[in-house]
Amino acid sequence: MLLGACQSQGTEEKNHSESAPELGFQPNIVWVSTEDIGCTLAPYGDSTAYTPNINRLAREGIVYDRAFTVSGVCAPSRSSMITGVHPTSLGTHHMRTEGIRVPDFIQAFSTYMKEAGYYCTNNVKEDYNYSVDAQAWDESSWKAHWRNRKAGQPFFAVFNNIVTHEHKTWYNHRNLMALNLEEIPIPKYYPQDNEEVRRGVARVYSNIMDLDAHVGYILKQLEDAQLMDSTIVVFWSDHGGPLPRQKRELFDSGTKVPLIIRYPDGWNAGTREEQPVSMMDLGPTMMSILGIEIPEYMQAQPFLGKNATEDRQYVFLHRDRMDAQYDLVRGVRDERYKYFRNYYPDRPNIQEIRYRMQVPLMQEMARLHKSGSLQAEQEIWFNTSKPAEELYDTQSDPDEINNLAEDPNHRDKLLELRTAHLDWREQTLDLGAIPEPEMYRIQQQSGKTLYEWAREHPALLKEIWQAAELNAFPDDETTLQEALRHPEPSVQYWGIYSLGQQKILSKQHLELIREKLASTYPSVSIAAARTLAMHGETDVATQKLRSLESSDFPGVGMMAAYTLREIENHQEAISDLAAD
Repeated sequence: MLLGACQSQGTEEKNHSESAPELGFQPNIVWVSTEDIGCTLAPYGDSTAYTPNINRLAREGIVYDRAFTVSGVCAPSRSSMITGVHPTSLGTHHMRTEGIRVPDFIQAFSTYMKEAGYYCTNNVKEDYNYSVDAQAWDESSWKAHWRNRKAGQPFFAVFNNIVTHEHKTWYNHRNLMALNLEEIPIPKYYPQDNEEVRRGVARVYSNIMDLDAHVGYILKQLEDAQLMDSTIVVFWSDHGGPLPRQKRELFDSGTKVPLIIRYPDGWNAGTREEQPVSMMDLGPTMMSILGIEIPEYMQAQPFLGKNATEDRQYVFLHRDRMDAQYDLVRGVRDERYKYFRNYYPDRPNIQEIRYRMQVPLMQEMARLHKSGSLQAEQEIWFNTSKPAEELYDTQSDPDEINNLAEDPNHRDKLLELRTAHLDWREQTLDLGAIPEPEMYRIQQQSGKTLYEWAREHPALLKEIWQAAELNAFPDDETTLQEALRHPEPSVQYWGIYSLGQQKILSKQHLELIREKLASTYPSVSIAAARTLAMHGETDVATQKLRSLESSDFPGVGMMAAYTLREIENHQEAISDLAAD
């Protein structure tokens, strides 16, 4: 039964400007974390799933109504949470990365808690998108538990349950569900009267009920050990829902998550917090509660404790490569509105994620799309391109269907959030516009981490982003000419790629692109091959890309394979048009 968008019965709505009081002792901290669930819980107004243990935490704790992860997928999100630094600043923004180095001085926040005398355990998932120092945890394994600490030692223990993970939507597909399918609330971006869709959404609720039993198990252990009165309990998810148009997306369905914090002394029990919170803030917030100094490099904003900062105005979001599918999207969310900047507007919303095709609901959506059976608002996700900018009013349009970017009545909000994005991009030295092979080349040739390199070359990074703007706003001929002849391959990449969007190329441009096909920088060659293929020179382009597919340099083979598939899709679209 759906009670409301974001309000639960029996809780007081208020904005907590005050910081949590000092407890007078060193509290233990337990994180009960889960995967792939949004706010489809009774404390957030959706009582479809029976969750007495999560409901108890909400009654005894603080419910955060506007908590968001930085990404709609686990590894980049967890990278931000363990470091308190945006993945886009570290180079850990793709899903997944191998070989990206992080500066030695950037430590897992748990390291600082260990130095403060805490016994820190993780059970068991890490998935931080880089090699975390072994000193991050006293123990990280299936057996990790606070029981293994020294007598009297305060502890920080993480327990992660995977029962709500995406793969459980098909792994548990035939399990019994204690739910009435006719009462399952269906988001607008799905067909409302399709049994397979209804069953897929119901499976998520059923898995949440299994999760609740795990939450109860952890609480029972704390009670049996007489630790509830000395332990802060935090319940959270690493990103939003597991289903299509949820996971891997920057919509609220993919990034808005439950966050409940229960204090042992009952502070603010049964209340709600309205301020926006980024989940990357959570680790530093634990440090702040314990009075541990927050390192200057951390970009997070602690929202409780001694070092709590002013309330967040914005949460910043990113989507980059997902598995083998490339994209570059940035998002800004305030209390009500959501802004997207799409740097590849020529690429589809939906991505060809093989792993996701195992989800029964995804298979059904793909079938309905192919047969032309979807309604207009359900078909948007399948569009082969997207606007350069998107703006959504999440209050009146919680499923984020109606793009308001062109609405003159929302022009001021569009400009506000656009400016917030551009300022954040520059201030945090976002690495996302650097093609993946170039990330590894920079790291290899400079001998530095990408984080350090960016802080030595902020002007060059700004030029790369200016070139990336060409693909979304292609009318700047001066910037285009400069990009095509720029010595930095990342700038060249964007200049060449943007030419692929033009309907007709001059003879001069074609000759230049043919030259770039032989570039020693693979990303430049890949962009040149794509542009040539988009303008009829398919054979020479595919030949080059197939030669790069077998490259053993990081990122090259995957990027070449993705571009080959793009060209195949382009050729199929041309054939379909000719047939019509």
